[in-house]
Amino acid sequence: PLFEPEEDQPEKRCCCLLRCFPRHSAAETQRHPSNYRQPHGHPSTPVCSRSAVILICSFSSRAGAVVNLTFDDASVLAAIDLLQPGSLRYPGGSVANSWNITNGRWVDNETNIYAQRTRAYPPGFARRASSFLFFFFHCSYFFLAFSTLAQGTFTPSKYMSGLGKRLRAAPIWNLNLMTLTPAQQLEQLDVLQADGVPVHYLELGNEIVGGCAKPDYLQTIIPVVKKARTLFPQAKIAIIGYWYSYAQGLPDWWTCCTELAKYRDYFDAITVHQYAPSNQTILLYPPDQWRTATLGTAWALLRYHATIVHWAMINTTQGVPPIWLDEYNWGGNWTGQVTWPEETHGALRGLLLASFIISAANLGQDVFSSLNYYSLFHQNSSDWSKWASCLDVPDTANQPDLIRVDGVAQVFTHLTHLAFGRGLTHLESLQTQLSAAGTVPLNLVNSTAVPCLQGMRFSSDTASAEAVVVLNVCNRAVPCAVPVADAESASYRVHQYSAAADAAGVVGGWVLLRSIQHTHSPPWVGGPLPVNSTTWKSGHWDFLPLSLTILEN
Repeated sequence: PLFEPEEDQPEKRCCCLLRCFPRHSAAETQRHPSNYRQPHGHPSTPVCSRSAVILICSFSSRAGAVVNLTFDDASVLAAIDLLQPGSLRYPGGSVANSWNITNGRWVDNETNIYAQRTRAYPPGFARRASSFLFFFFHCSYFFLAFSTLAQGTFTPSKYMSGLGKRLRAAPIWNLNLMTLTPAQQLEQLDVLQADGVPVHYLELGNEIVGGCAKPDYLQTIIPVVKKARTLFPQAKIAIIGYWYSYAQGLPDWWTCCTELAKYRDYFDAITVHQYAPSNQTILLYPPDQWRTATLGTAWALLRYHATIVHWAMINTTQGVPPIWLDEYNWGGNWTGQVTWPEETHGALRGLLLASFIISAANLGQDVFSSLNYYSLFHQNSSDWSKWASCLDVPDTANQPDLIRVDGVAQVFTHLTHLAFGRGLTHLESLQTQLSAAGTVPLNLVNSTAVPCLQGMRFSSDTASAEAVVVLNVCNRAVPCAVPVADAESASYRVHQYSAAADAAGVVGGWVLLRSIQHTHSPPWVGGPLPVNSTTWKSGHWDFLPLSLTILEN
C-alpha cells in the first residue's frame, strides 16, 4: 500500500555482498578495498533474487528548477502523472542546505551561488519572496512580486496536498543541518510530525562544502537523529556520503567512509551522487568505444561504490547499509562541458539512465535501495538544469498543453510504466542468463571488462505478466537466448531504442507532449525517438548494438 514501508521479508532479501566479490581473510579485509578487483563479466551466482521497486527504489527521481509554479499547478501535476516517479526529494539537493521546512521559505538572509543560477524573472522588485516550486535541485530564491505566493506556499503539507499525493512512495525529507540553528534543526522534525505527512525516509542534508565526514557535521547529526528516532521510529535515515564530481577519474573516499562507519548507529543508509562519465573520461578510449564507455560506466561505478561501503562498514554492529544514489546523470558543466552536448536530450542519455537502473537492480535493493535521477523538470527561463532535464514545463502557470519532452523522458516513462502502470513492481537480475553474451574489454574504475548484455526482469507476485529489459553496451549485435519466464507459450511485444551513432533520430530533442500518442501506454508514437517494434515467440534474439530492448507479454 502507498506510504507503507515494506516489512523485512527474508525471501526478498538479496544475497550477501560477499558473494559478489572475492573472499579474503579477516586481515585482508582491513586493507584498502581498491586492491580487490571484481570478477570479470557477471558474478557466478545471481547478485539478488528480487527487489521491490515500490519502496523508494529504482524510479525515485528528482525534478529540477521550476521557479514560479506551485505544487498543485496543472503543468506540474500533468508532468508527474506522465513520468510516474516513485518518489521525490523535498526540498531537494543543494537547496536543502538553505531551506527552512518550518515556513517553506529560504533561511532569512541566506545568500549563495544558486541565486545566480536560476532566475525566472529579473531582480529589482521591492521585496524578496521564495516563490518557486523548488522542485527539487539547484534552485535559489528570487526577487518576485507575487503576493499570492506567500509564506506557507511551499511547506511539506502543501507539497503532500499537491504533487506529493501523486507519488508511489513517501518522499525523502531532506533536512537542513547547515544554515539553521540547533533548535531550528530539531524544529523541522516537529513540523513534519505536526503536518501529518508520511515520514518514512529522512536525509541528513546535501553535499557538505569542504568534504565528506566533517567532524562538525558528524556531531550535528547526533541530536537530530536521536529526535527522529523518537518521533519516527520506522523512518530510514541517510547520511551524506560520496558526492564529488571530477572532470576525470574518481577520488578515493575510503577514508571518508571509514570515518562514517564510526557513526553507524546514527544512519540506516548512505548517499552517493554520481555524474559520469565526463567527456574527458570518454576521450581516454578509442572513438569506436566512446558510446560503449558511456553506457558501461554505471556497471563499473556502482560496483566501486558498493565495494567501498561494504568493506568500510562490514565490521560495524549495524552491518553494511544500503546506498541511496540520490543524484545521478552523466557529467555536467562543472566538469568543463556537458557530456555529449549534442545528444543530451536523445537516446544515448536515455540509455544511460536505463544503465544505472539495470546496474542497481543487478546488485539488489540491499545494496542500492534508491535511485534519484537528476533532473526531471526545467523551465526555459531557468538555465541551470536544462542540460540535465527531460521535461520542459512552461513559464506560465497552468498550461500543461505547452509541456515538451525529450528522448530521455521517452525511455524513462516506458520503464516507469512497466513498474507502476502495469504493476510489475519487482525487479530481478538476469545477468546469469545473459552471461553467454560475453564481455567487452574496458578499463573502468576497478573493472577490466563489462558485460555486453545487461538485463533485468519486471514481474508481479499476482500475475504471469513480465517484462524483460536488456541493454547492449557493445557496438556490435549480440545474439542471445531471451531470458523470459514463459518462452514456451507466450508471445512477446518487442520494442527497441537505439543509441548507435548512425541510428535514425538518435539525437532526439524536444517535442510537444500533446502531439505524441500513447504517452500513458508506451511506446510513444510520434515521440522524440523512433522505436522499432515487432514480436518475438521463441529462440535467440539479435540484440542491436548500443540498444535498449524491452520485451513484454
